[in-house]
Amino acid sequence: MSCHDIPFEERLEANDPTIQLAELERMQIVRIDKKDVRDTTMLFRDHEAEPSDKETINADRIAHLSSVEWSLWKTATTNLKRVVQSAKVERVIG
Repeated sequence: MSCHDIPFEERLEANDPTIQLAELERMQIVRIDKKDVRDTTMLFRDHEAEPSDKETINADRIAHLSSVEWSLWKTATTNLKRVVQSAKVERVIG
């Protein structure tokens, strides 16, 4: 599996004993598969994207990581398009 590195070591204590939802995101995987698409759909269905880590996907963290690495931004936006298309086909979203 080819993917972009997401540094999360300094954020391990933020949600002890698990890592933050932003680091669980599968959008950094270059060749995303059906399971990754499904997992991402469920993650976004169950958690809002907000500028914090409180039971949300930290949108600020993802934006920062994407802003410093163009290739991560490109991979993530391509994968999000796949997630949205798949969700429409599966009728998970409207």
